[in-house]
Amino acid sequence: MHFYRSLHDMLDQTVLEDARKLMTAGADAELILLFLRAKGFDQIDSIIAIQVLTGKSNPEAKELVVASRAWSDRFHSVRDLHDKAREALLELAASKDKGLPKIELGDFDETES
Repeated sequence: MHFYRSLHDMLDQTVLEDARKLMTAGADAELILLFLRAKGFDQIDSIIAIQVLTGKSNPEAKELVVASRAWSDRFHSVRDLHDKAREALLELAASKDKGLPKIELGDFDETES
């Protein structure tokens, strides 16, 4: 909770309060995300803001932000970055290099994008 709290505190509280007012007035998530982006929030800021504003979990907020029209111009570059990171982790896990920490990918699904 401490880590989440420190991330929350790094966000512009005035923008968060204005976004909260928009929500209270009936704005949907897409409008809120457009507002946050226009105010200079990046995707990570927007994910944290959605968590703060809606109580959604991190994975739920991330899915909402990444799949939004407000951030649609970044969708493919984010997916490509995730794919490259996944490939690098798989290569490191397969290397069995004793100098590396143990890498466990859990229930990782290679077909997931």
